Amino acid sequence: MKKMIFTIAFSYALSLGAQFSAGIQTGVNINQLNFSEASSLINPLKSSFTSPFIGIDAQYDLNPLWSIRSNVLYVRRGLNIGERSSIDLFNINVPIGVSVDFRSNHIEIPLLLQYNIYDNDISIYTNIGLGISYITKASIDTRATAFLDFNLPEIEVNTNDLNRLSSFGALGIGAALKTNSGRLFGDIHYKHSLESLATTSIIDLNIKNKGFSVGIGYAMSF
Repeated sequence: MKKMIFTIAFSYALSLGAQFSAGIQTGVNINQLNFSEASSLINPLKSSFTSPFIGIDAQYDLNPLWSIRSNVLYVRRGLNIGERSSIDLFNINVPIGVSVDFRSNHIEIPLLLQYNIYDNDISIYTNIGLGISYITKASIDTRATAFLDFNLPEIEVNTNDLNRLSSFGALGIGAALKTNSGRLFGDIHYKHSLESLATTSIIDLNIKNKGFSVGIGYAMSF
């Protein structure tokens, strides 16, 4: 009898352990900074910024359909603003212009509610939730063009002038393949900040992050 109770308890403990998985995730983040209407002159000059990200991923299965998912990700976001033109100098087309690159490093922690659809060892899922983002560093890099590109010294931004801790909404879809020791997964997420990166009392400079991330990862079951 004691042996049977021990066997049942051990099996139950294993089943609970199999509900939790953790691993690593990496991928590419594509983001833009959106300016308010008061700064709409900047919008035609800006372009999206693409950079890699890396972090850890954790998932707890409440039941076969629903899971709680979270990450701790290191993400670099940015903005490229540039204006280029050219002049005719002695019948030579000479490019001139200037570009300003803003970069900010973030630690992001989303908390997502996930719905899973299983077909044997393959699952398709969608998730939604909120997260927090913390800026660890920010800088501005300026380049001027006249015949050649000239890189000006990088300027580190005082993070006290930024909204270092902010929140964002996230919506994602992905697929996972169950393995002997865990799951191999890949997903796409859309994220949109809920607060401004920076505001000033002089002009309306409401700046918000938005963009997509495409990632793959592997998590082991415990």
